[in-house]
Amino acid sequence: MELDTLPSNGNAPADAVRVADNWNSRYTSARMWPMIRRAKWIEGIAPEAPVSEVAGRALRVRLEPVAHYLPLAAKRSDKDVEYVHQVRVASRRAVAAIKLFQPLLPARRSRRLRRKLNRIRRACGDARDFDVLIERLSSSPVEDDVGREALVGRIKQCRDAAQVPIRKVRKRLPERRLARRIKQLVARVRWRADTSVCPEPCFGAYARVELRRQLDRFFGFATGDLTQDEPLHRFRIEAKRFRYHLELLAGAFSTPFREQLYPAIEELQERLGQVMDCATASDRYRSWAEQWAGTAEAAFLSAWAASEEAELRTSRAAFLDWWNTERAEALRASFAELLTSAGANGCG
Repeated sequence: MELDTLPSNGNAPADAVRVADNWNSRYTSARMWPMIRRAKWIEGIAPEAPVSEVAGRALRVRLEPVAHYLPLAAKRSDKDVEYVHQVRVASRRAVAAIKLFQPLLPARRSRRLRRKLNRIRRACGDARDFDVLIERLSSSPVEDDVGREALVGRIKQCRDAAQVPIRKVRKRLPERRLARRIKQLVARVRWRADTSVCPEPCFGAYARVELRRQLDRFFGFATGDLTQDEPLHRFRIEAKRFRYHLELLAGAFSTPFREQLYPAIEELQERLGQVMDCATASDRYRSWAEQWAGTAEAAFLSAWAASEEAELRTSRAAFLDWWNTERAEALRASFAELLTSAGANGCG
């Protein structure tokens, strides 16, 4: 049986266990690591496929990179800071997949795995923030190179300390244990409703219901007071979450979904990121300036914080000018049109 073959019914037959066992033995092999790809889409699925079949494939594609990048982030982040970034992104995407297909998963087992994924993401949070700040400082032109180098040195010390939680979470969740938990979850994917009352739907029908639900949630955040930092930050997090769900649902919809609607959300997230990166940097610099009062770095930090705050005002104003009521309404109308078209075509 091929690695990509999954059972298409809801009975978790012996084939499902054999698939999971076969996948796990290859999955934990070092020979498989070079084959890991940061897949955005879940390829090889069709709208008419049983939702359990798609769920099994999606979970595997999303969980696999977590187990790949976690040991790299723990052991080799000094060689490539992207390892930390990738394990955070992989964790978010994996959680999105578990949430999307939760009705097909055992509640306790999926809840435990979600907690572990969130623990991994949080463990990498400070390290990633420091990596971004170091890159931001190192690449920006300043007059006081000596002051900048001293500050970068301080931040690198903080970054070294932030590596400890990553090592700890990896030690608590070694590759084979994580692989086993993923295998067990994939093997238990099935349609859990009473099929005599509620038959298993095709992926297309399931995706339409989920997309409507996700749209309501997303636009609920989009209408907050985005002139304030906290609502804007929540909107950024929601845009990420929404984007990751769209990646999972894309196979159920026509070409415009990937080529028009998804890029619109991607651009929105990028613009929000530019604004919130300024807010994060300015907050960090102000906090450090207070902690390191009286040092040479403190004066540099205060000046840098003021610069970031000025950039924050400019970038926020530009974002609010771009993300206006007309743009939001047009985007929602485009999603509604897509859903109407998809509904007219049944599972297609």
